[in-house]
Amino acid sequence: MGDLSTTSTLLKISNVRNSVGNGITKPHFAIINGNLCVIKGIDNPEKHIALFNEYCGYRLAEELGLSIPKFGFSLVDENTTFDNEEKRQYFKKGCLCFFTEYIEKTVPLRSTRQLQGAANSELIAILLFDLLICNKDRNPGNLLLRQLKLQNLIIYPIDYTHAFQLQVLWEQGQLKHYTEEPKTPIVLEDISDQRIHHSIEESKTFSQEDIEICVKHFKNKLESVDIRNIIEGMPDVLLTKVSSCDIDDFVKFIEMRICELDSIQSYLTKRIAGGV
Repeated sequence: MGDLSTTSTLLKISNVRNSVGNGITKPHFAIINGNLCVIKGIDNPEKHIALFNEYCGYRLAEELGLSIPKFGFSLVDENTTFDNEEKRQYFKKGCLCFFTEYIEKTVPLRSTRQLQGAANSELIAILLFDLLICNKDRNPGNLLLRQLKLQNLIIYPIDYTHAFQLQVLWEQGQLKHYTEEPKTPIVLEDISDQRIHHSIEESKTFSQEDIEICVKHFKNKLESVDIRNIIEGMPDVLLTKVSSCDIDDFVKFIEMRICELDSIQSYLTKRIAGGV
């Protein structure tokens, strides 16, 4: 299974700090290799699929060249300290965690005006990626903006816990409803009808050529991506919690979505193309 098959290969969490907001997956700040990170444990209320989704979402974003923080898996061990001992209930000894390195000097999206400094290609890529992976959970807390002096605006789409169809409830053969005939249709409007998407759409004038270039880039990058190989890069302690049949269905679902990029392009063009 995963190439991180033993806990000895995982990064160790040296310190667990305070919680990050009120997220249902109980994210917390932590120190890993001297760096401030955000962690989510495998025993969070939404269990192992939250970590599975996170890793797959970030790996696909990485393949496509989206701006993302450093990410991976880490482990709570006997040397992990806690600023608040009550936090041990979420991160017991041996707890596998998914982490992302904290990005300094970022702000959440609060107004359309903040996006004026972003490249059209970057904004379209975020819309297209969410449509591709059926991410209905894009919100101001998981779209971070960073603009350093004399540099272009960088947008970090983060948090893929609730990406993919059915979010954390796609196990036990549920994805078959979307991959086998008669297929339950995926309604793209349900994904686009998010406040963040509306803000992006209203921030710029996008041309049909802008969208075509972005879709071509996605196709070129995804053509050589092996979804099963991405999944097998997870630690065995996570993979063993997901049945082989469900993994097969997930792979088939992502491959199906990639094959539907042309129809997603047509939808996005009709929705946002307004320039030459």
